[in-house]
Amino acid sequence: MQLYEEAIMEVLTSTIIQFRDNLRGLEEEVARYFKHETACCGVTFSQCHIISALDVHGETSIKQLAAIMEQNTSTLSRVIDGMVNAGLVERQIDPADRRAVILRLTEKGKGIAETINQQFTILCQQVFHYLPKEKHAMLIESLALLSTAIKAVRHQDPAGSEIPCNCQ
Repeated sequence: MQLYEEAIMEVLTSTIIQFRDNLRGLEEEVARYFKHETACCGVTFSQCHIISALDVHGETSIKQLAAIMEQNTSTLSRVIDGMVNAGLVERQIDPADRRAVILRLTEKGKGIAETINQQFTILCQQVFHYLPKEKHAMLIESLALLSTAIKAVRHQDPAGSEIPCNCQ
């Protein structure tokens, strides 16, 4: 029985290593792609994410945007300051709550959002070109499952089975 369990663990370990290596490779390729594509739009990777979030969610407060992006408001605020100075985002006092500030994309920001969306759509089309048509739906489902699983791991109970960082 022990030999059987060891064989199962070896297969599982091999599967996990393959998954880990493929996930790392995907992360690196996506990072390289976005580094190039956002640079050609004149924005940083962080600015690209903010532009995309504002494009999808529309006008929002910095507090709401921080919640959407799961970011710290002070860090986000510093990036947005630069975006306001660059003419990508504008701030406006919320007429419903004069203490709150509403963020929105400027015309320049909307143009960059459109360009980023077009470039990403082209990338997706190119990726699908290299995949068999019968695998398209499986890929979409797998990515949704992976995204859900990673989010669940990130949000797991802090007292749960988090992996300790031993890098220091």
